[in-house]
Amino acid sequence: MASLLLYKEGDATREAFRVESSTLHIERNGLSLKPVVTPPRGLLIGTLELLLADSPIIIPKRFFTIRVDGEARVVRVPVEEIEDVYRDYHTGNEANKFLAALIDQTNGVIQSLSGGPIWRRYERFSRAFYDAMLRLEQLNRQLELKQLEVLMQEFNNYHLIRYGRFHFGTPLPPQVTVGGGKQESVLRKEKGEVICSEGEAFNGLYILLQGTVIIQKGKRVLGTIDKEGEAFGELSLFLEEKRTASVIAKERSSFLWVTKEQLPTFHKQHPLLFYELARTLSRRVLNNLEEIEEVRWITSQASEILLKSEKDQFIKKLQGFLRTLEDGEISEVVGALVYSLLEFR
Repeated sequence: MASLLLYKEGDATREAFRVESSTLHIERNGLSLKPVVTPPRGLLIGTLELLLADSPIIIPKRFFTIRVDGEARVVRVPVEEIEDVYRDYHTGNEANKFLAALIDQTNGVIQSLSGGPIWRRYERFSRAFYDAMLRLEQLNRQLELKQLEVLMQEFNNYHLIRYGRFHFGTPLPPQVTVGGGKQESVLRKEKGEVICSEGEAFNGLYILLQGTVIIQKGKRVLGTIDKEGEAFGELSLFLEEKRTASVIAKERSSFLWVTKEQLPTFHKQHPLLFYELARTLSRRVLNNLEEIEEVRWITSQASEILLKSEKDQFIKKLQGFLRTLEDGEISEVVGALVYSLLEFR
C-alpha cells in the first residue's frame, strides 16, 4: 500500500493529528524506527514538539518524518485544543503509549550506537574528569579561591565535563505534578527500602507525597525526585512492560500508589493527568534524540581529537594552578588529583 507524507522533519507546526486505520512509518536523520499501528479508536500524534514549546507564540519544528497509509483517516487538531483532547481517558492513554514507544525505540538506538570501544573509552574519561571536577568544586566550597573559581568556569565549557555532568550528575527532567489521593492508597518506605525494582512487572504509578527517592538503572543513579506531587513509573505504565529502572527511598518517604485498575478513576479526579504525563514523556524523547546525536559524535574521529585536547588542557591548567598554591595541605590534595589524571588510561 502506498504511503503519504503526514509531516517532515524540520517542518514548522502549530497542529497535531488524529490518525485512524493506518500504520505510521517514522524516520529521523537517517534512522528508521519500527512502524506503529494505530489503535481502533485512532491515535493522537504530532503533540511532541508542541508540548515542548516554551511559549504559545513559538512555532516549533518537527523532530520526525512520519508517513501514513494512503487509506488513513486524518483529522487535524489545532494546538489550542490539545489539552482538552488529553482529558479524554482513551485518547490520552493511547497518545502517551505512542510517546512511550518513541522513548523505548530511541533507547534501543542509543544502546546499539554506544556499545563500541570508542564510546566506552570516552565515557570512562568523561566520568574520571567529571569526578575530578566534583572534587575541585568541593575544595572551592571550603576555600573560595577566586583563581580556582575562574578555572572551574573554564572547565565547565569542556565537552568532557558537560557530558559527565549530564550523564553522571544531573537530576531527571521535571516530573508531572498532580494532586494527592485517598489515605488508603498511601504507602510508606524507610531509608534504603526499594519501592520498585528494575525488571519487575508493572504494578502501578507512584506519586510522591513526602520525602526523596532515587531513580537507579543498574549501578548508575539517573536522578532524584523530591517534590510533593511528582510522579514516577509512567514509562512502564504506558509500555505495559517490566520496570526500566529501580526506585529507592533516600529517606523516609510516603507516596500515592495508583494501580492500573485504579487509573481510570484517578484520571476522573485529575483530568489533566495524561496531559502532564505527556509533557514529561516529551522531554524524555527530546533527551534521547539529543543523546543519539551525542553518541554519534562521540563515536566519530572528531571526538578522539577533542578528547586528547581537553584532557591535556585540563591537566596542564590544573598543574599551573598547583604551582600557585602556598598551602601545603591544599597542594597535596590538588597534586594527588593531577597525578591520578596523569595515570588514568
